[in-house]
Amino acid sequence: MTVNENHLNPYFKLRLQEFVYCKTLIHRATYQLLLNPAETPTLSFEPWLFNQDVYWKQWETETLTFYWFNDISQQADALVVLQKKEEGVWLSPFRATFAGFDGREGVDFESFVKAVKLALAACNILSITIKACPRYVQPDFYPIFKQVFTHVKVDYTELNYHLPISGASIHQHLHSSKRWRLNKLVKSGFVFEEMTNPNLADIHQFIAKARARKDFPMTMTLEEFIQKIQQLRNRYTFFAVKKGGEITAVAVCVHLGKGVFYNFYSADHELYTAYSPMVLLFAGMYEYAYTNHYTVLDLGISTYLGVRNEGLIAFKKSIGAIETEKIVFSVEC
Repeated sequence: MTVNENHLNPYFKLRLQEFVYCKTLIHRATYQLLLNPAETPTLSFEPWLFNQDVYWKQWETETLTFYWFNDISQQADALVVLQKKEEGVWLSPFRATFAGFDGREGVDFESFVKAVKLALAACNILSITIKACPRYVQPDFYPIFKQVFTHVKVDYTELNYHLPISGASIHQHLHSSKRWRLNKLVKSGFVFEEMTNPNLADIHQFIAKARARKDFPMTMTLEEFIQKIQQLRNRYTFFAVKKGGEITAVAVCVHLGKGVFYNFYSADHELYTAYSPMVLLFAGMYEYAYTNHYTVLDLGISTYLGVRNEGLIAFKKSIGAIETEKIVFSVEC
């Protein structure tokens, strides 16, 4: 859906038309800001999955798409997608693991953010909430936002964990105790495999039960889980660790783009926790990422709305994961 211009007062409606049609109003060297253009411009970079229209068009709400268009290359070097939550309040896409401002390496994000700031005022937008990428992806983005906007508030900070794909095996990253555990799992007959035709209801139930056991909330209903995966089925991969045909651990992974393979959900069976099948699960996912030429296996966050899950943090560190912050912040426009 596009922005409803009837929501703008006459002055702001005129300003919006200028943003869309006038190259000289917002111009930084060879750039212009495009707002909801009739034709989506060619991008000079691979956007995150959550900034692609195949993702955000599934939400039935008003959407603003901003493109930082290079007049010389005739390509957009940056973009941001905002979707309406309520009157005057907008989010970087709904249910996006991370998205926010996206662009090619080396783009001048500060100029782009300044241009978007002016456009937000023209559109009568009171505030936006950005779920930023982990700092291993965009280490300098939040400071840029603080420079451009006067009122920036951190809603909460998540702790994200990732493994750089630096070889064919996860062994080099593992703590010695986890290497021993991995070898024992293999010798005991545990097997890692990709699930080619998973039963989504069974997978959701398995994950929900494991999270309830650990007092960790399930963030999606069964209906939401099925809908999200069916709409983007080719971007999801499912894995399992089995013992004698019985599933002992599962993972749902997402191909996010830019070389990142993301652990969306993972869980183990309560009867097999003493064996630690999650070690084999992540070892298999790492090998899959290496074989398919990913550069990062993102294990996801180990917090919920900023509250630490100490057990999960300890486990991810024990398999060599690197901790970085993922900031969720709001801006008064």
